[in-house]
Amino acid sequence: MSEINTSKLEYTGATTPANTTKVAEAAFAGTHAGAAARAPAVVLVDANLQDAVGTAATGVDQPAAGAGLLGWLSGIYKRAGDIATALGQSLNIRELSSATDSVTVTGQLQVSNLPAIQVVDGTVSVDNFPATQQVSGTVTANLGTLNGAATAAKQDTGNTSLASIDTKTPALVGGAVPVAGPLTDTQLRAAAVPVSGPLTNTELRAAPVGFNLTQLSGVALDATGIPSTDHQDFENAGRVFNAPINPVPLTGVAITAAAQTVYANTAPNILITAGAKPVVLKEIILRVTGAGTGLTSLLIMGIMDSVARYTSGGTLLTARNNAFAASTASVRVGTVAIVAAAPSATVRTVFNPVVIKAAIPAVNEMYKLTFGEPAAHAVAATYYSPSLPPVRIPAGGSLALHLIGPGMTAAPTFEGTIVFQE
Repeated sequence: MSEINTSKLEYTGATTPANTTKVAEAAFAGTHAGAAARAPAVVLVDANLQDAVGTAATGVDQPAAGAGLLGWLSGIYKRAGDIATALGQSLNIRELSSATDSVTVTGQLQVSNLPAIQVVDGTVSVDNFPATQQVSGTVTANLGTLNGAATAAKQDTGNTSLASIDTKTPALVGGAVPVAGPLTDTQLRAAAVPVSGPLTNTELRAAPVGFNLTQLSGVALDATGIPSTDHQDFENAGRVFNAPINPVPLTGVAITAAAQTVYANTAPNILITAGAKPVVLKEIILRVTGAGTGLTSLLIMGIMDSVARYTSGGTLLTARNNAFAASTASVRVGTVAIVAAAPSATVRTVFNPVVIKAAIPAVNEMYKLTFGEPAAHAVAATYYSPSLPPVRIPAGGSLALHLIGPGMTAAPTFEGTIVFQE
């Protein structure tokens, strides 16, 4: 039979429910044996009891200085605390030290279950919002102080100024504000305004603008002040020039070579070159001083060109108006053979050969060649006046006149004048 040592409460018997009860009763009795008595240690040495408590797992040791079931429990507690501490340090988790303590979070924090409206106490500083925010609904702005901007308050100064505005503007004329001028086009507008017409004088201005036709350069006026085509009016305006072909009166000059029996485009007998102004040929007046020989008729032909063709030769005539002013044009006659450049691509024939006289010239016969106007009929057998087309030489252009005498062996001589308008 198994025994119980009550001093040590060591049980060495078989572990059965009945024996276990005895061990417990002995332990209880030991705690009441007296004031100095204490419960002896209970040592279960029976193999069956050890199996009921269990065994340690492989690789798991009881903490140092621990014994029995309490030692194992304290080890478990410590191990759990060590794990919690290490996990807190890894996740930067710590216990807040006070009500105002805070925890700093780095990185991105994503919260998907916060309510739409957050209650904030104090000041919130946000520095990463986009520059433009979409706003839906009604926005109430606190205008604060706008340095004199209009508000709902009564504006006495502005109202007073507006009440007297009629005394600060000029009186209307015909419903429009009068403008003092003159104003330039630049002052009136940034760019010119196109106007389609025709517009009447009334539409253009309130009052007619006076205009003096004499202010137009080179315009000849008749006695009533109307622009005129009359020769005398142009003469009065200083636009008619006379170029005598012979410097000594009653002394004729040969203006055509003896061999000029056919047309030669580089050998004109009279060459007129316009200067800065166009030239309108009016008339050529010739008096025969020498009849010449061999020719059966006397013809004239005109060739116009847009360029100056003079090269050399000829005699330069002096052309002046009634105020003795010189012309800008140059007029040359072939007292010395004129050499002209070949016609340009713009050359044109003004008129083909026109008969001045259908026979050999006679001394003292008069030939008046009129350009662009009806010629007067001959008043005598010695007066010939063929009518020729109008001739206008452009500025910088030239007119070559060719006198042709079929069968001519000696050239006739002439004195006379070339009249033109510039």
